[in-house]
Amino acid sequence: MGKFLDKMIKNSSDVQDVRVRAAYGTAAGIVGIGTNLVLFAVKLVIGILLSSMAVTADAVNNLSDAVSSGISLVSARISEKPADQEHPFGHGRIEYIAAFIIAFAIVEVGISFFRESFQNILHPKNLGFSAVLMVLLVIAVLAKLWLYFFYNAIGKKISSTVLHATAMDSLFDCLTTSITIFSVAAERLLGIHVDGFAGIFVSLLIVWAGIGIVRDVLSPLLGQSEDPKLRDKIEELVSGQEKAEGTHDLIIHNYGPGKNFATIHMLLPKEMTVAEAHAIADAAENAVWKELGVMLVVHVDPSDVCDAETQKLRSQMERLIKLLDPDLEIHDFGSTVSDGKTHLQFELHVPYSYKKEQEKRVVSQCRGLLKELDPDCTCEIQIERGYMNETLGQG
Repeated sequence: MGKFLDKMIKNSSDVQDVRVRAAYGTAAGIVGIGTNLVLFAVKLVIGILLSSMAVTADAVNNLSDAVSSGISLVSARISEKPADQEHPFGHGRIEYIAAFIIAFAIVEVGISFFRESFQNILHPKNLGFSAVLMVLLVIAVLAKLWLYFFYNAIGKKISSTVLHATAMDSLFDCLTTSITIFSVAAERLLGIHVDGFAGIFVSLLIVWAGIGIVRDVLSPLLGQSEDPKLRDKIEELVSGQEKAEGTHDLIIHNYGPGKNFATIHMLLPKEMTVAEAHAIADAAENAVWKELGVMLVVHVDPSDVCDAETQKLRSQMERLIKLLDPDLEIHDFGSTVSDGKTHLQFELHVPYSYKKEQEKRVVSQCRGLLKELDPDCTCEIQIERGYMNETLGQG
């Protein structure tokens, strides 16, 4: 099926194109709606004939899956809309919102059937049995297993959080239907009433699937840390530019699957003209866009690598801060000399775990160590943690 879609979708290899992503998402939604509606009808009939709450619960779960596929389809169409005045970064985050809606619907279904299954434990019913109906349930398991591989393949191809979540939901469905088959067989062969307990187990799995989807989509909405592979590639492309002497402060903003905007600081020799530095920064931005599809903005920082005295001061400071904490780093180090006195400016990168008191203490310690090296030296230190910078005065 995946290869068939590759042939049907124009420019299928260009998964960064929103139109290609939307085409794959639409196709997955249509297939999901059709398959889940068929499974819903089959399982509902089986549940009624067997008087099985577990089978009926599983059937309604498939109906909710069909609705979820419909939501995925709509979100795929909305996500391909171009950026406009009200949404200058596009509509890609609609996929995350769609996943939230799907997750809450799944949780609600699970809670409802937990209550009904509990009642079935208190007031058990005898289940009917039919070999033909049991075979149909096995076929339903195989159908959902196929859907899992189908969703997962497309989800990997276009890096879709919604499709990955839908794939896992299908895998949970395979397990829940298998448990349902077990409960019917247990009553038939052993005379044990496990339908209500199986229904509770099914409902808990449904709730767990919904919570898992929420967890998967909450991180990007809250601003999760960037993909290490993407980060490394951006830094490699920028650092590889002519005369570039390093990078730092890379920040990546995600506005939906495949829609990333980023900023980065690039070190260039301070002797460069503005025009020369601008040309190199432009080249870096274009290289990242062409290879990764990331809209990058490069901020140029002057480097003092040619200044032997500054290099010596930096080496001394780096050695000293490592004594305070091996995780501390120095960025944007610079120095000026006025009236025979040296003034240093640099950014001190601290771990995210640092509290305000720790930040102030380490700055005070840095100044104290610096005074021991040169009593007349002053410094201005900026605490840096991710994208947030805060100046902590001079001393």
